[in-house]
Amino acid sequence: MPISINISLEELEKLKDYILKTGLKRVPITNEYELLRISDKNIQIVLYRTGKLVHNGSEESRRLIRLILQADYEYDYLIGSDEVGKGEWYGPLVVVSVALTPDQLLYLREFGVRDSKLLSKSELKKLAMILGPATEKCRKEVVLMPEKYNELYEQFEEEGKSLNDLLAWAHGVAINGVLAIVEPKKPKIVIDKFDAKKMDLRLERLRIT
Repeated sequence: MPISINISLEELEKLKDYILKTGLKRVPITNEYELLRISDKNIQIVLYRTGKLVHNGSEESRRLIRLILQADYEYDYLIGSDEVGKGEWYGPLVVVSVALTPDQLLYLREFGVRDSKLLSKSELKKLAMILGPATEKCRKEVVLMPEKYNELYEQFEEEGKSLNDLLAWAHGVAINGVLAIVEPKKPKIVIDKFDAKKMDLRLERLRIT
C-alpha cells in the first residue's frame, strides 16, 4: 500500500544527495504537480511540489526514507494537543495530548502519520492501529460528556469567560497530565491555535514554567 509523508527542504536535499550517490533511476514526471519520479526495481517514489512524498511501501523504499528523514533533537519531547467535538450537539468534547521523543516522532513519520485532514478514511484506520499502541503510555485524554460540558460552560460564562477559556482549561489539564507522565527537561508544545493569548496564560501555570 502506498505511503505518503511530508518532507522538509533539508530532507529533500538528503534525498537529492542519495539519488546522485546511488544513481537511482529517474523517470519522467506525469503532471505539473510532480517534482520527481523514481522507479528503480523495488523503489517507487513520487515527490510533489508541495513537499509530499509518496512511496510504494517496499522494504527498500522504507530503508531510503529512514535515511533521509531527520529527527529534531533540540527538544527531548514534542507534546501535541488538539480537541474535537466543541461544536457537536450529541457527542463529547475530547481533548488529547501526546508526548513523543524525537525518535518516536520519526518512527511515526515513516508510516505516514501527519495532519488527519490530509488522510483518507482508510489511511486513518490503518494509522490508528499504529498510533494507539505507540502513544498508550504517553498520552492524556480529557473527555467532557454533554452534561459535564454544559455544566462547566455555564460556570465559565458566570465568570465572564468564553468557550475559548474552556478549551484552554481542557488543554491545560491534558498537557499537565502528559508532563506528569514523561517529566521532560526541554519540551516543545504544539497546540491548535484557537486562542493563542488565552492558551499562553494557561501554559504559564504548567509544570515547565
